[in-house]
Amino acid sequence: MKLTILTNIYPTSKHPDSGTYVSDQVRSLTPFVETKVINKSQRSAIGFVPFGLKTLWNLLTEKHDIVHAHYGFHSAILAVLLGRKPLVVTFHGSDALIEPKRNRLYRLFQKRVVASASRIIAVSDHIKQELVHNLGADSRKICVLPCGVDTERFRFRSKGEARKRLGLRDDMKLALFIGRLSRAKGVDLIKKASERLPDLNFYFIGTGPIKWHAPNCEFVGTVDHESIPQWINSADVLTLPSRSEGTPVTVLEALASEVPVICSDVGACSEIVLENRTGRLIPPGDAEALSGAIKYVFSWNAFDSKTARQMVVEKYDLNVLSEKLLRLYEEVLETKNGRTLQASVAEMNRKRSF
Repeated sequence: MKLTILTNIYPTSKHPDSGTYVSDQVRSLTPFVETKVINKSQRSAIGFVPFGLKTLWNLLTEKHDIVHAHYGFHSAILAVLLGRKPLVVTFHGSDALIEPKRNRLYRLFQKRVVASASRIIAVSDHIKQELVHNLGADSRKICVLPCGVDTERFRFRSKGEARKRLGLRDDMKLALFIGRLSRAKGVDLIKKASERLPDLNFYFIGTGPIKWHAPNCEFVGTVDHESIPQWINSADVLTLPSRSEGTPVTVLEALASEVPVICSDVGACSEIVLENRTGRLIPPGDAEALSGAIKYVFSWNAFDSKTARQMVVEKYDLNVLSEKLLRLYEEVLETKNGRTLQASVAEMNRKRSF
């Protein structure tokens, strides 16, 4: 089976941290299906031109059985306009929750996408409901399938050893943020929290428009994806006070690593964080609540680390979810022309049994 993946987020040499959850999914599928990725390497609007040309050329000239587009607009609309092959579209968050409400033209295109797609993947139940109620998607076409976590890479390791490898002090109290340094991710709220908690050390992995100078804040910038497990293992708590989210993979990676999390009660966060057991949920946009939650976690003796990891292993393991995705592709092809992926799924199960 030949699978073409269209995405406007994917790791590049310039942005190695972009869309790693998409590349992880592709990596897990590659042993079982033939994959080709076409990604929008430039983040600016002008980057859509070469991306669009590459996509059009590929869809017109190369053979593929299914097109899988990540994020509903840039990637999917080109496939919809051509309409030559079965289309699967994954909605991750802002493409369903924010952009259709902010831009009327975007909303019109998105409605065309959800109407034309063979199957729609929502990474959370919340996004599924938004697609149905706001874009008129047929709920029967929607499968809730979050991006998975490599639970072998993200697991408990010694905090002291992780800090030693990263050159960090062993005695510091460390609150970690991983993501885009933007208002949407709540970085402005972390700034306020850091001012209220001067004895804590706040480390930021990622790039973006919001930065400041403070003795207890360290902006690391972009790091290699392979070092992310070490950074998470070095943290006392992961913070993600976003104003909007789908299913935040960073939160899942922290829980799989048995690190407590603090995040806003948005998107699927309430589905993956057990209040007062594996983390704390705060109202979006509430800097005071964030400060209080961080302070609470550092005096917390009730963190249920085993439950945190068990939940991720059972519900969000990358290999398990990739198998479900292969079965979804199988259903699409059966509907289209009777072809199946049963051999691929059987081969996947056989290899995992060893």
